[in-house]
Amino acid sequence: MEPVWKEFFEHAALLRQSPGPSLGRKTWEDGGGRRHARGKDSAPSSIDRIPRASPHPGGRSAGQRTAREAALPQDLRALLDESTGLLRLPDTQAMLSSDKAAEVHDTHNELASGSLEAPFSALSPLDPQGPVARQDLFSVHTHTRAAFAFPPDSVFAGTQIDRRVFVRWGQYSAAEAMRRLIIAALRDPRNQRFAFLSESCAPLFPPAVVHAQLLADRLSRVSLCPQHGKAAERWGPYLHREGLLTKVHWRKSSQWLSLTKSHAEVVRRDDSLWRLFEQECYSYEPGGGLPLPPYMRAVGRSASARRSCVSDEHYFPTLLAVAGLQNETSCEGSLTFTHWAAGGWSPKVYRARDVGPELLRVMRRGVWETRECPVAAALASAAAQHRARGSWAGLGLPRELHHSDGDPSPPGYQPMPDRCMLFGRKFAPDALPALLRLGGVCDQEGTAIHPSCLSQEMGVPEVRAAVY
Repeated sequence: MEPVWKEFFEHAALLRQSPGPSLGRKTWEDGGGRRHARGKDSAPSSIDRIPRASPHPGGRSAGQRTAREAALPQDLRALLDESTGLLRLPDTQAMLSSDKAAEVHDTHNELASGSLEAPFSALSPLDPQGPVARQDLFSVHTHTRAAFAFPPDSVFAGTQIDRRVFVRWGQYSAAEAMRRLIIAALRDPRNQRFAFLSESCAPLFPPAVVHAQLLADRLSRVSLCPQHGKAAERWGPYLHREGLLTKVHWRKSSQWLSLTKSHAEVVRRDDSLWRLFEQECYSYEPGGGLPLPPYMRAVGRSASARRSCVSDEHYFPTLLAVAGLQNETSCEGSLTFTHWAAGGWSPKVYRARDVGPELLRVMRRGVWETRECPVAAALASAAAQHRARGSWAGLGLPRELHHSDGDPSPPGYQPMPDRCMLFGRKFAPDALPALLRLGGVCDQEGTAIHPSCLSQEMGVPEVRAAVY
């Protein structure tokens, strides 16, 4: 969906707002990166207290390591460090931007190091003339495979965080990647909201609405309501730790959540619950259907019974419940529409034939089909908080967006209920042309993300009255 996000940020780069809070956002997850310097007033996080992964072979015999190394493709075998058994990062952009090569590289290094954290994280420079660098509304942080670096012409080049982890589906590593993204985003004091997205997500609104709505949300979009069903089924006695975690605090939420800054700080300060999750909250199927993560096998950890514990769905809501913050979250707990009606481990995938105004209406409303989402009012009032760069000459500064008492809510914006979704997933690659066409529709029948939807004379998108 990268071309969709390129249009989104190109649009954002045409908007100007007065100085104030911005948003931290995670877009992709599972390994690549850039180092972020910690601000002088930033408190150390639990990640800062974790030693870097040691570049030494894991708990395998020399014979096993030799067999593993012999199986490497020739171009990767040339990167092997004989003294450590680790693969160095590729030195060509073609290999660094190959997801297949990065997968082989990371699988080898996870076994060789016996570590959750990758020994090396590929870096890519930020283009100062790119749309992400030129816009003022969002800060962007991504977590990709450790050996993957976005090519220079990617809209996400330069956004990857350092000290990435080896991400495996259903394992604690997915939650750890999210924790590290939050901690990286907190190093920018302007960031006030922290939203998680995946590579198959697409925006349902233009940047002005996304920015204004997230700042207007007083609650984190994460579910902390007492739960039953699948959430209760995933609790096991192995998770119980007196004084740390009991069943009464166990929660499940969508991993595509958003957090207020105070809740993001709770994540950064956690120095105990994440360790319990890393040790005990993982998914395993005996017989190899869902194996243990390689780093666990490399250090001799084993499991004999089936376990279903998806850390990225449980860690964040459970941490906030332990902290007694359930009244500061929305019960439904998501900002991204995902269709799970078919059941199973994966949601419905939307193809090109599915994408259009009707799907957009359904996604914006979410599962609450009778709930109103005042889209036109949100579009018009959000646009009024911004101006197009270079427009309104001689009319003075735009309206101050943020209250002086520290409340980041944009005055004048007419917010939608926090059950109205801002993003949708899961889109197949063939849906991209249809999503781009929908982005060029500049009223409530489209997503209005194309830069042409911003009037250069007024800085306000055209809208027609409508309530979904």
